[in-house]
Amino acid sequence: LPVGGPPQPIGPVAELGESPVWCAATASLYWCDIEGRRVHRLQPDGGAADAWAFDTEPACCALGADGRLRVACRDGLWALDVQTGARERLAPAPYDTAAERFNDGRCDEQGRWWIGTLRDRREAPAAALYRWGGGRLTRMAGDVTVSNGLAFSPDQRTLYWSDTKAHAIY
Repeated sequence: LPVGGPPQPIGPVAELGESPVWCAATASLYWCDIEGRRVHRLQPDGGAADAWAFDTEPACCALGADGRLRVACRDGLWALDVQTGARERLAPAPYDTAAERFNDGRCDEQGRWWIGTLRDRREAPAAALYRWGGGRLTRMAGDVTVSNGLAFSPDQRTLYWSDTKAHAIY
């Protein structure tokens, strides 16, 4: 860094960056730019950067066992082939896309992808927590406004899930 100067970004700048995921196999960092409607990849060692544009807001991503990147967008769940850019819709959104979207998500050790939603207007606790596994999307919990902050305990027996608007951790 230049002495006395502000830090300089090493990759693309996001309007609303979320869901960083490290892929050890390719030494790549993936993340979503929700407002910019893009998923980014940065390979820090070589400085290579890529981005894929989406029609709706990508909120979180996860590595898939099949080598594709899973992406949760407002309009549903997608599998993205980062080599070709090809996409496959895994599941449609299970909510009214005019009022709600996917937000934060994480995979557990079994490869199941846990994804929360948020209500755009933040007025009613009608958002939920879903789990993608075995080829299906299942609602696991609900009645929050802004699903956020998913994390697992070190022993994987506890999932922590927060509602930003309610200032609560479950």
